[in-house]
Amino acid sequence: MKKLLLSSVAVGALAMATSAQSAEIPLPMNPYEASPPLAFSWSGCYGGGHVGWGWSRSTFSDVPGGSSASLIDFSGLGRSVPVNGSGAVFGGQLGCDYQFNPWFVAGVSASLAGADIAGTVADPFEFGSPLQSRSDFLSDMSLRLGYAWNNVLLYGKGGAAWVRNNYSLTTSPAAAAKWGGAFISSGSDASLGGVLGVGVEWAFWGNWSTFLEYDHYFFGNDVVALNSAGFINLVNVNQNIDEVKLGVNYHFNFWPPPPYR
Repeated sequence: MKKLLLSSVAVGALAMATSAQSAEIPLPMNPYEASPPLAFSWSGCYGGGHVGWGWSRSTFSDVPGGSSASLIDFSGLGRSVPVNGSGAVFGGQLGCDYQFNPWFVAGVSASLAGADIAGTVADPFEFGSPLQSRSDFLSDMSLRLGYAWNNVLLYGKGGAAWVRNNYSLTTSPAAAAKWGGAFISSGSDASLGGVLGVGVEWAFWGNWSTFLEYDHYFFGNDVVALNSAGFINLVNVNQNIDEVKLGVNYHFNFWPPPPYR
């Protein structure tokens, strides 16, 4: 009986020691166990489309010494008239980025868009004659710098911009009575300026991303010729445009993603 008891105690102690030793030995990894997801890579090129809304402010004044220095202000005092416009923007974009580390992204982008940003105001210095500004094309080429959190990119951009505008001034009945007849002075121009913007982009599925962006376009002063039956009137136009757009991109990732984060 005593031998049986000692044998039972020995077997129990051996089992406990074996169990403790087994607990300290790491189990081999399951080869079918899911690996940590790879970080999204912003390195590569992309293309896509966007829609948005724009707001413009164009300020008109007569050019001193022109063939007519009283188209905008009949008194010849050179007073200015602002025209505020708004309208839709729709177009496409393309670009290339490179992700230098898990956070820093730099690249170039280009955007082309048709637009219908228009506004009309009654010129208070020309007997209420309707003065109209319409922007029908807007584009930019920019550098962009961003900070990435895996598949989310917060970025800023800056570069050169180009806009095409159409302008017109139509005499009101009061102006027609003053000048002895009705006329329409119209013209167009293409203006070069700059753009600054900020945005956020989210890679939501595979190589697809969506973005929301705000841009401020500034074009400075342009001298524009408005033609009325062969009579040329020179006016000075100063224009700014603000735009908010929502778009989608497809990314062509030419480089491998960065290491795990």
